Amino acid sequence: MKPMHSKLALPLMLLLLPGLVACDEGNSRQDLALEYLDYMGVMESIDRSTETMRREYEEYYPDLPGTFWDDPRVSALFDNYEVALLRVYVEALESLSDEELNFLVDFYASEEGQRAVALWRRLDPIMVEASYEAGRAFTEELTYLMEEGIE
Repeated sequence: MKPMHSKLALPLMLLLLPGLVACDEGNSRQDLALEYLDYMGVMESIDRSTETMRREYEEYYPDLPGTFWDDPRVSALFDNYEVALLRVYVEALESLSDEELNFLVDFYASEEGQRAVALWRRLDPIMVEASYEAGRAFTEELTYLMEEGIE
């Protein structure tokens, strides 16, 4: 497994610490979870999702000064959001048995699994962007209805 260079690496390690129980084949659940998250590009996906969300908010609130988005409290809020998303993945992996987690890692380590990952990594940015476009359209319509005043 290649080393992670994401700003989420430390929070991920801290989230996984409670699951340091060894699996049957000698790998810790932490190692297997890290390997799975790495194969699936979860860290990159979360980074991409947050950057897309940030860009959408900047476009949706054009009257805010640029300094607002550079404020450390805003940056911390986005960082905390990324950690919360990461926690969702970690908690989902905790629901798997050792056998299931080993199966996933073995599959994604295989040639067929790597092909599936390559396809997923191609699709993920498209789906993230499309979901935010749909969310933005929904928010605009809901805001219009709120401003119109439904009785």
